[in-house]
Amino acid sequence: MTARKIEEYLEKPNRQLDPRIPDELVKLKKQAVDAKDEQTANYIWCLQQVYKIQSSYLTAFARLKNRNFEEAWNTLDRTDIEISFLEPHFEKYFGCPVGLKFYIGHILNSVKQFQKLFPYRLFTSREDIIKEEKCSICGKKISLRHGCNHRIGQLYMGEMCCHEITDMEILAFAIVSDPFDKYAIIKMEGQEYNYAPLEQLMNVVKDPFALWNVDELRVVSPEYENIGRNDRCPCGSGKKYKKCCLGTAKIYTTHYRINIANCESGVIQPITFYNTVKK
Repeated sequence: MTARKIEEYLEKPNRQLDPRIPDELVKLKKQAVDAKDEQTANYIWCLQQVYKIQSSYLTAFARLKNRNFEEAWNTLDRTDIEISFLEPHFEKYFGCPVGLKFYIGHILNSVKQFQKLFPYRLFTSREDIIKEEKCSICGKKISLRHGCNHRIGQLYMGEMCCHEITDMEILAFAIVSDPFDKYAIIKMEGQEYNYAPLEQLMNVVKDPFALWNVDELRVVSPEYENIGRNDRCPCGSGKKYKKCCLGTAKIYTTHYRINIANCESGVIQPITFYNTVKK
């Protein structure tokens, strides 16, 4: 199997990937490295990334279908990270922006849409001091005054440069809402997550390459609809509605409207429900 044949294969919306491809790409890259052909070796690395992205996304979709939501969340986040590694090199080796080939645009959009429906809102972010690190390409120790000629994120003979941390000191953990990687979910003791929006979505989305999107709307919560000004406030304060929550942000909630395209009929089917996530 040649690299070009593999590229053609990966351009299709494969629901299952050929498990032989990773080994074939390893062999092809070794041949390029042995021939000191850096251009080809880097091209093969990009194909490896494409396979990794597609495989990760299909795994995440399968986990969503099986209601393994936390594992699916981690796999979706990994997919997003792998795309970020590939994106700076994509146009050089494939001749177009990252979203226009290999269904990566669809995958990236789907990851973002799925993440909207998860109930996870807070994460931890590590604050630390890196005491010692080394270059993954040449192995040289990196310091403020001394480095090497390799740049983080660049490709060298089919490998992406990164700095491997060999010694560090953890100072603290911050609570954040939008970290680069979202693995460290904060769970409150006794907290139960409500996955109703995801469950409803996965009941109708059968194909990982189906076309759909989520609209987020700010609407009045159902319990506040049709409440008279002099009625008791639904929040449970015991006060009249007009002297409590009326006119405040408390009466609003996020309303999700999912739009799914029926490719055969060309009709957009709206599925709509209120956010029932427990915060």
